[in-house]
Amino acid sequence: MPPAYVIKCQELIPHQRGLKDKPNTTPRQKVISEIIRAMVRTVKPVVGETVYDPGCGTGGFLAQSYEYMKEALGADTTADQLETLKHRTFYGREIV
Repeated sequence: MPPAYVIKCQELIPHQRGLKDKPNTTPRQKVISEIIRAMVRTVKPVVGETVYDPGCGTGGFLAQSYEYMKEALGADTTADQLETLKHRTFYGREIV
């Protein structure tokens, strides 16, 4: 039996109608963003932890992590949590 974090590829393949909303998005980019979302949901980062992406490229993983963490905080977000989230959580590096 596969581990619980293995995701079926069919769940990651976007429907073509969803691509009409973003005309500059290729099917490959859409699949990659869905994989990144799935990875973030698996890791479940929380405020106070550091999110580091050693090959950040366009920052997709960092951006998805921010969206996930901000949504998880909800309406009960304090100013300190928001400050930590924005300024002391995300780090990335791209080696070219």
